[in-house]
Amino acid sequence: MKRDLTILDFIQSVYKARLFIVVTVLCVVSATSIVNFIFIKPNYEAVSLVKVNFDEKGQKGFISLPEEIRSDIVITKVIKVLNLSDSYDINRLRSNMVIQEYKTSNLIMIKVRGENKKQITDITNALASELAAKIELTDRLDKNAAYNNKSLDLKQTIAATASEKNTIEKELSQVPEKLVNVKAVADEPYMQSILNDQLNITNKNTGALKISSEESNPLYFNLKAKLAELTASLAKLDAEDKDINAKIKENTEVVNQLINGNNELNNLTSLTYNTGYKSVIINPALEPNLPIGSSKVVNIILSGIISAFLSVIAVIVWAQIRRLKAMLQQ
Repeated sequence: MKRDLTILDFIQSVYKARLFIVVTVLCVVSATSIVNFIFIKPNYEAVSLVKVNFDEKGQKGFISLPEEIRSDIVITKVIKVLNLSDSYDINRLRSNMVIQEYKTSNLIMIKVRGENKKQITDITNALASELAAKIELTDRLDKNAAYNNKSLDLKQTIAATASEKNTIEKELSQVPEKLVNVKAVADEPYMQSILNDQLNITNKNTGALKISSEESNPLYFNLKAKLAELTASLAKLDAEDKDINAKIKENTEVVNQLINGNNELNNLTSLTYNTGYKSVIINPALEPNLPIGSSKVVNIILSGIISAFLSVIAVIVWAQIRRLKAMLQQ
């Protein structure tokens, strides 16, 4: 006679197969433990933050910065400097990198994942340092271009001022400092009469006498003042040009160092790079202590629960199959 299954039937089926369920769970948990503790190594994640403060003209360059970090040149350089050729190639390192940009705050987050805690920390800090170096490189090149243009304008101004100064000097050499006025006594009747009375001589003799006088030449002193003004202006322009050339030289030396890869990539502390209109602040990655993802213990517990549930389902299904077979045979 056909009878419907009850909950008690299911419980009895599970109870009869309790040994099978226990053995299955133990086998699955054991296998999961072996895989987790022996074959699967924990994954860690190191994070470094780069804050880039731009002015208005530098803001446009922020968009390209994350792509520069992912470039083959940067990754190859990091691999070479940190001697990672045995552990990483370009594609593997790039696949373990996560670059997140936050345009509203000009913040770039660099994440690197891997099994070696110290290694991924060094890589993360190297990428952050390389980013700062690239920003400094572009900034100094922009500054040098502006300095070169300014230096060119200064040289033209200096040449024009020097030419004007030479002209003033030539004019000054031909202009007397004092003006000498020579007059005949005959041209001064009053003076002539006084001389006649005092010297007891005739008008004929006094008329032959001459009087000379000196006075400052206004043109000479005007040219002298102009020459002093041009000399001071020329000295100021020369000093400004020397200062600009010194800045160009300093920037060129730093640019050559950055191009040749002489910037420090390891052992970063919190750094601030002030490079003209850009300021780069690096919060370096610290060596992670905890792995990312679920822990090994959680994985083992989940495997036990899932295996127990599947074992019970399998027992119930198998019991139902046996019952159907028995019914068919009848």
